[in-house]
Amino acid sequence: MVYPIMKIEDDQGNGYIAIELPVVAGSVDFRNYKLLLEKIDQLLKQSGIEENLGTILVEREMSADPDNEADGVDAKLPENIWSEMIKFEEVEPEDKRGKKKIKSEQHYRKYASCALRCTIARFLTQESYRAFSIHLADSILLRKFCGYSSPHSPKSTPSKSTLQRFESFFDTDTLKAVGDLLIVAASDENSELFNNLNGLFMGIDTDYLFLDSTCAKLDIHFPVDWVLLKDCVKSIIQSIIQIRSYGIKNRMDDPMSFLSAVNKVSMEMTNASSGRGAKKQRKATFRKLKTMLLIVERHGQRYLKKVQENWDSTDLTEAQFMQIKRKLSHTLELVPRVIHQASERIIGERQVNNEDKILSIHEEHAKVYNRGKSGAQVEFGLQLLLGENLDGVITHWELYDHSPKPDYQYTDDILTRVNKMPKNCQPSQLIGDRGFYSKRSEKKIENAELISNMCPKDPKVLKERLSEESFKELLTRRAQTEARIGILQNNFMGKKLRVHGYEAQRRHVAWAVLAHNLWVVARFPYKDLLKEDAA
Repeated sequence: MVYPIMKIEDDQGNGYIAIELPVVAGSVDFRNYKLLLEKIDQLLKQSGIEENLGTILVEREMSADPDNEADGVDAKLPENIWSEMIKFEEVEPEDKRGKKKIKSEQHYRKYASCALRCTIARFLTQESYRAFSIHLADSILLRKFCGYSSPHSPKSTPSKSTLQRFESFFDTDTLKAVGDLLIVAASDENSELFNNLNGLFMGIDTDYLFLDSTCAKLDIHFPVDWVLLKDCVKSIIQSIIQIRSYGIKNRMDDPMSFLSAVNKVSMEMTNASSGRGAKKQRKATFRKLKTMLLIVERHGQRYLKKVQENWDSTDLTEAQFMQIKRKLSHTLELVPRVIHQASERIIGERQVNNEDKILSIHEEHAKVYNRGKSGAQVEFGLQLLLGENLDGVITHWELYDHSPKPDYQYTDDILTRVNKMPKNCQPSQLIGDRGFYSKRSEKKIENAELISNMCPKDPKVLKERLSEESFKELLTRRAQTEARIGILQNNFMGKKLRVHGYEAQRRHVAWAVLAHNLWVVARFPYKDLLKEDAA
């Protein structure tokens, strides 16, 4: 029996010793999970995803002249990433700017590989940064997959903060581009994925594109107007407490007393929801909450001015100062709008257009999504458009930050995406539900020389189309796209997007789609697995 070798550092830190690990037959679930990681490892290498990400990083970071003060490699690296990159190998002495130089482009490639593999593995496990950091340090299988088991890898596994920086290291467009490499490699029988003994047995079918849209829920509470006032009070007070912890103080009552007072008023507002005189009581309680917010707003403005003048004389770093300033300034800017919106609805009893509503002080771009389905009449988030092929691989997606639109209005976006795909991967037929059907969109699809199998809205036209056996089969298959959305949201994206900010959320979806597609293709039939089954 051949035993795998695990290399660890000895007690003196002078080298590595090899320990033979016996192969223990685990459960079938463990064997399947191990096989899944092995096939994903194969896909990352043979599809070119890993190599291309490394090349992108090298070109991005090493294209600048390191001797240029204003445009050196240091200036282009993300914050706190320098100390992590030099863990990979020895570095040269400090340069004239007092910063360490990277020895070669190999460092960047190693870093890109670790960032890619750690993020993919974390999306597969759906663990938090902290939980996955512990899991990675404890699991030999994950350490091998993520590139932390060889003598040339970093001595320590990444922390939760490093994992978070891994996820944000590549932009969305880059992740979309490398995701297309997998689609191309898995559909082209002349690619490296097919031409070896353990390659794919058959490729993916890209002739059909099944379309649907959904709401990507954001991590916000149910948007109640007066609760937004409470959120503003809490956010401002938290910033004030943080500023005071660094010795910058201004005359005011104990900040914690404001939190206690706003909780008390909130309970009064909740208790005034029903009963005789409830409306009058709610308006009176709302005015108390509004007065409290205006007082806290003035304290926040004074503390913002104070910290801007004195932050450099404290232990605050520039990054910490900018974060405090950004958060406090943003909340103070929202206060007038939040008060106006709540006053219109509670005092004036007037409606506010969905386009003008603030649903969350932390996620301003959140939109109202009228779903009209049981248990979720209204959802709050962003519109997510998805397109999958016949094998369940997501070949098209986009997350929109504007108000939700009817699906047929995205026909131009879909056709633009189709035209940008390689010729051998372009679909010939589009399939969607009634939301994607309109006479104008049908004309556009026809002009693009594609076949439209969108479900007609007219019952008579639908009856005629259902007489076509091929259309009936495709429409039945399109129902599975609903399940694909559920798999992506529940097993990869998360039921709610836990990251904040539209760009970060869009990047999060890009990682989720990439991990999902790797997971799907890794479970395809492979030549070596078919031989084992036959034996």
